[in-house]
Amino acid sequence: TDSQSGFKVMTRQFAEKLNIDYNGFEFCIDIIKKARMNRFQVAETPVSVVYTEETMAKGQSFRQGLLMLGRLFNPFT
Repeated sequence: TDSQSGFKVMTRQFAEKLNIDYNGFEFCIDIIKKARMNRFQVAETPVSVVYTEETMAKGQSFRQGLLMLGRLFNPFT
C-alpha cells in the first residue's frame, strides 16, 4: 500500500467537500483522513509501479514526514 503514489479516485460529492490548501505530499494523508471523518468509503486498489534508481534515490525528507504526521494528528484539519 502506498498512499503517496498520487493516484486518487473520489466521488464528485467528496471532492467538493475537500478544502486543499497545500501542495506537498501531506495532501495524500489529509484526503484519507477527511474521507474517514466524513464517513466516505476508503478502499485500496493495486497499481503497478516501476521504481528506478533515480526515483529510489529521491526519497522523502524528514521535514516532509513531519508535515504529514502533523496533518494526520491535527484536529483542526
